[in-house]
Amino acid sequence: HDHLKVGQTVSIHIIDVDGEKRTMAASMLDEQADQYLNRRREMKERQRRRQKAWEESYSNKSDVGFFEDAIKELEDAFQEDYGGWSSTEQ
Repeated sequence: HDHLKVGQTVSIHIIDVDGEKRTMAASMLDEQADQYLNRRREMKERQRRRQKAWEESYSNKSDVGFFEDAIKELEDAFQEDYGGWSSTEQ
């Protein structure tokens, strides 16, 4: 790995300023690399939120609940494809 030396000149750009905390974040990466990393971080955060929402919605569901959902999905698909059914049809 390459390391910086004391007194070495480097190029940075400011990526965040927090006035409340009186801090700032700087990066030595080029802006395109930082933008990629930000998009990647945001994507992972969205995935984490979706996973958490999925876990919360399904953690309280019983096997009967999953079965009822499956039956409803089949009935809806049958209705779309065949317009439903009646007891006189064979």
